[in-house]
Amino acid sequence: MKQLKLMLLVLATLLAVGFVSATAIPVEIEKVQVDGTVLDPSAPNRLDLERGQRVEIKVTLLATGDASDVQVEAFISGYEYSDFEPVSDSTHVFDVEEGVVYVKKLYITLPEKVEKDNYKLRVIVSDRYSEELIQNYNLKIDAPRHYIKVKDVWFTPENTVYAGEYLIASVRLKNYGDKDEEGIKVVVSIPELGVSATDYIDELEAGDSISSEELYLKIPRCNVEPGRYEVDVEVMYDEGYESAPDFTTSIEIASAGPCEAPEEEVEEKIVVTLETLSKDVVAGGQGVVYPITITNTGSTARTIVLSIPQVAWGSLKLSPSNVLVLNGGETKTAFVYATASRATAPGEYQFSVALNTVEGETLKELTFTANVGKAPSGVSVTRGLEIALVVLILILVVIGLILGLRKLRGGAEESEEEVSGETYY
Repeated sequence: MKQLKLMLLVLATLLAVGFVSATAIPVEIEKVQVDGTVLDPSAPNRLDLERGQRVEIKVTLLATGDASDVQVEAFISGYEYSDFEPVSDSTHVFDVEEGVVYVKKLYITLPEKVEKDNYKLRVIVSDRYSEELIQNYNLKIDAPRHYIKVKDVWFTPENTVYAGEYLIASVRLKNYGDKDEEGIKVVVSIPELGVSATDYIDELEAGDSISSEELYLKIPRCNVEPGRYEVDVEVMYDEGYESAPDFTTSIEIASAGPCEAPEEEVEEKIVVTLETLSKDVVAGGQGVVYPITITNTGSTARTIVLSIPQVAWGSLKLSPSNVLVLNGGETKTAFVYATASRATAPGEYQFSVALNTVEGETLKELTFTANVGKAPSGVSVTRGLEIALVVLILILVVIGLILGLRKLRGGAEESEEEVSGETYY
């Protein structure tokens, strides 16, 4: 009998523990609204949302009992980068009293990179120990019709630009929308200095990325306090009716010294080293290369634009680029490749290479000479071949004549033999 009582007591204890562990949180979800739209967990319909959108989730709760440390969480699963960019939000813990209605607001942002698909919005109400309350709601995430975003902006020089120099900016864009976009206007500006630069991108297909051309912003030399300045990027598209979200970064501007510094002192900081000013060029040949080595001996970055003329006697090309950006103390080499056309008469031909600022002001002008030599003579060889061909033809003709004469002579002899052998009756 004592053993039976003991077993019954243990069984009752286990049942009590199971009952306690299975106790649900004393809260009911009365209503869930997403951006003002009421969702029904039992409805098959889906609420359409767009990626990049920030949505408000309002959860209305009814406490059916008292509870402490209650928390509400809302999230969407299945996003590729949710470990880095979770699509979720939760409230602070709070206490509830029986018979009281509570309204909690949560906010989640749908990332631009989330795939277009069907999803579940999961709302969980829980506390420290009770069984949680979970409800699921159907969603459909789409791409907006028009949506371009600035992905990145980078500068040359990268970190610091000196007053009086150029800041070169490049902008990276991505089209997260459903439509291809055309005529995209990109404006980079430093509002505090009143400087800006503009570029146009012809087309950007849906889902693709593109970088703008380099945009040059001239930093004033005078009346510019050293420090960090905001750089704004504006992007307008779809006939100017749409614009990308605001994008702001910054750049450090350093002093370039006294504003009264004469221009000559700046120009003298560019040193040009030449291998030679004159080279021999063969007309119709492969051409020659004139290296131009440029050194910026100053402490500020300089942008040098090289220009070459069109020449009637051949062609000139610059490599690797006609624009060289030289940081303080940096050296770079540009190469002028010169060729002379085959019809060019032998002689000396001069051409000039100008080193200019971005504004078009000439810093230095270099004059080179191309000593054009006679093209390799192929006339004698050709003539020789022509003569050899004529001789060969003549030989063949002579041989043909000889063979023909022999054949005729042989035919005549046979005829004579036949005549002499005739018998008369």
